[in-house]
Amino acid sequence: MPDDEWWNEFFSEPWSRVQAGGYPADRTATECDLIQSALDLAPGAEVLDIPCGIGRHSIELARRGFRVTGVDFKAQYIELARSRAAHAAGAPRFVVADMRDFVSTDVFDAAFCYFGSFGYFWGEDDLRFVRAVHGALKPGGRFVVEGHIAETLLPVYRERDWFWADPPQNSRQVLEERAWNVESSRVEATWTIIDDDGTQTATTSIRIYSFRELQALLELGGFANVIGRDGKTGGPLRVGSPRALIIAEKRRP
Repeated sequence: MPDDEWWNEFFSEPWSRVQAGGYPADRTATECDLIQSALDLAPGAEVLDIPCGIGRHSIELARRGFRVTGVDFKAQYIELARSRAAHAAGAPRFVVADMRDFVSTDVFDAAFCYFGSFGYFWGEDDLRFVRAVHGALKPGGRFVVEGHIAETLLPVYRERDWFWADPPQNSRQVLEERAWNVESSRVEATWTIIDDDGTQTATTSIRIYSFRELQALLELGGFANVIGRDGKTGGPLRVGSPRALIIAEKRRP
């Protein structure tokens, strides 16, 4: 079983090697189109990207005229995000912080947690994160969570996958071996990255909520009007949708 704080090791090196291949600009633009639509962003809106990783969504949304703050626990990622944003239009602000402990009261019009970055924690720490985001939003502000839920992952679940992390160069290969823990509803995975720098292995453990479980968690954290959308098209969420886009709203007084 992975360590309870597996992300300290995983994001220190293995995932950095996966990300080294980069992401196509058109993919980031398409994802930001969905984020912008789901959050119903007004021009110049204050937006929270948490966790932001290397800042690709933050930078693109800032380029579109939104005032973006990106938050991540990994100082290395924040440094890279700042470097990437240095010459971008409307450069975002980047902050090093644990997403469970981020404090910024009633500042943001909207927030998003993208690219499967929800469900890392054990116990009530996922709720702690939800409440941190809730506290950072203005009343009526929207929060979007993107990633897999049980209804999207189970229909395509496989115990093993190989893929190239850097197409079309195909110089970095990744093996992901998964085990579904039915008692905890977590997918516990071993990642093996193979490239010219050698072979490295690390583990992850992510809670896979059903839509109803995630809806209940968001409501417990103070959100209302929780709905699900297809994470690729923005259309209706169905069993077998490739990804999920969960949209919630901070209750108004």
